Amino acid sequence: MLALSWVRWIPPPVQWVKLNSDGSSLGNPGRAGGGGVIRNADGKWIKGYARAIGNTTSVAVELWALRDGIQLCLELNLTAVIIELDALVVIDLLRNTNQNPNGINNLVADCREGLARIPRVQIQHCYREANKCADALARRGALLPCNFRVFESPPADVALLLSLDDAGILYDRSIAPGSVV
Repeated sequence: MLALSWVRWIPPPVQWVKLNSDGSSLGNPGRAGGGGVIRNADGKWIKGYARAIGNTTSVAVELWALRDGIQLCLELNLTAVIIELDALVVIDLLRNTNQNPNGINNLVADCREGLARIPRVQIQHCYREANKCADALARRGALLPCNFRVFESPPADVALLLSLDDAGILYDRSIAPGSVV
């Protein structure tokens, strides 16, 4: 039996930033894009990004989006980063030292290498309802005419989602009993 729970985006602690990343694949495989947003402890926008990736699988696009976000954190010299994504399989791939299927070894290795260069980093799962800004940027990435774009300020649709996050809007989610929210 499923229980109803409430989910929201939670800002990082003071002196930390939060990177939310997501991938969007229009089919599996299908036309794909990735994106994400970096916010400070007040929930304010630092940078956002989106990438057109082409045709690939949903796992590969999640890894591309994460790799781009990690690289942006490194370029910004961020030293304390909480990374949230809604793809548990990617978190498992990063924690597992075995070879990875479907030719994604290089993407996983790139992510691990970037993570090792951030002095303080935490990776955690979030439900998609708490990842709406990154999801919007990932969908934008799938439709980009160019390869990669950094956003100094949020696009209008993402700005609306940011304001909802800032207001602490709760989203309902049906979860299995015993699941961690």
